[in-house]
Amino acid sequence: MKSGKNIRIFFTLAFLLPMALSPTLAAAQSEAAGVAVAEEDSLVMPGNLPDAANIDSIGYIEQPQQTTLPKRFNIGFSAEANFSGLVPLGPQCKAITHNYGLQYYTASVIFRRNGLRANGYDKDFGLPELEIGFLVGNTRHIKLYRAEPRMPYNSTPGTLFAVYGGFRRDIIRSQRWRFGYILENGLGFTTRPYNRYDNSDNELLGSPINIYIDMGLYAAYRITPQAEISLGIDWKHFSNGALDRPNKGLNSAGVTLRANYYLDKPQDEFGVSAFDDSDFRKGFYVDVSAGLAARSLQDDWVINYWSLSPDDPKYRTSHYPIYGAFTCQVAPMYRYCRRYASGIGIDYTYAPYASAIRQRDLYRGLTQYTHSRHVVGLSLRHEVYFRHLSLQIGIGWYLHRKMGYTADVDEKPYYETIGIRYSFPFTDDRLYIGYNVKAHFAKADCTQFILGWRIGGKDKKRRIHQ
Repeated sequence: MKSGKNIRIFFTLAFLLPMALSPTLAAAQSEAAGVAVAEEDSLVMPGNLPDAANIDSIGYIEQPQQTTLPKRFNIGFSAEANFSGLVPLGPQCKAITHNYGLQYYTASVIFRRNGLRANGYDKDFGLPELEIGFLVGNTRHIKLYRAEPRMPYNSTPGTLFAVYGGFRRDIIRSQRWRFGYILENGLGFTTRPYNRYDNSDNELLGSPINIYIDMGLYAAYRITPQAEISLGIDWKHFSNGALDRPNKGLNSAGVTLRANYYLDKPQDEFGVSAFDDSDFRKGFYVDVSAGLAARSLQDDWVINYWSLSPDDPKYRTSHYPIYGAFTCQVAPMYRYCRRYASGIGIDYTYAPYASAIRQRDLYRGLTQYTHSRHVVGLSLRHEVYFRHLSLQIGIGWYLHRKMGYTADVDEKPYYETIGIRYSFPFTDDRLYIGYNVKAHFAKADCTQFILGWRIGGKDKKRRIHQ
């Protein structure tokens, strides 16, 4: 009964608060848009020019009628509640996890491009919604502990926070219903990371700052032209990208209830996808990037947690050094439409920390393994473009990698990468910065910070960001 009451209160506030604020916000938005449109976007129709046909019999010139473009964005507000269960990946996570329930609560601001002000990307994606949001996660029901050795307390992941950017796109849309997917990425924070004194079984999150990722599906129903509710399923992930230990990651899956309120009525001049590449020329280009990779070592965690004496200062410590590496990639790509490009790449990493891994193996008596600072891989790549942002994903196979016991026994011979890039418009989107998380079967290996340049494949016909 109490849970049902909380849900009713949640949806009441979700609708009433934006409705109460909407007159003030709408007025401010209209005033700002009016100034911008008056200066830049006012259209005087040819039939309204003050020529002889527009002068009446008394001699007064009729005032021209002005037609202005609508506002660039329809702004909205959302509130949601997510009821999830923790998903432990691997036997080690399952061994420490007890009680799986957790909840997330989110508030966000939505920006949806007006159809009459849309560019090629907006049309191709069917007027997607961009949002900026703030998330709070309640994990107080989750208990983390090992059966042996059993600590006199239960560990916990702590309260979770995240600030994120989101992308929501409809796949199917009707007058009342719409169905689509959502992607979110941002910066996360936990109040209770691992520490050796009173949270030693929290092997999910080893640092207070983490990467937040969410992927999901939704079905939304429009109650009024400006208000809607939706039901969805989401997979949420928090981890530090191997920048600290432990880092098994917090993964959860569950159901999301959401309420949206828009300041203006949506103008769906386009369908789900008004695909038109008439202003875009397909072609090849070469993606060249270089950067730094950073990681902590799983070998350090294993030694400090299981091998050291309790009297050792490093015994089950929460402080782990970060090791750096140089990485570069060369990838011939084919951009076959405005949204997508695919190709194949050569990935090279120079990893000085190979000598540190060798020392850890020798400490454990593992003398039969070889170690090399050079890592080479071949990967299939795919990139999704939206304006100056892009999502890069890839899967690769190592051609050469000698990183000792952990790499040979615990890790896979293939790897995955996923990351976000921002391209600078003043370079015609050739120059970009971004980050990747590299993993082995969803187990983070390192975080890469890259700077890249796209060679070729651009001409005046492909200036599509206007």
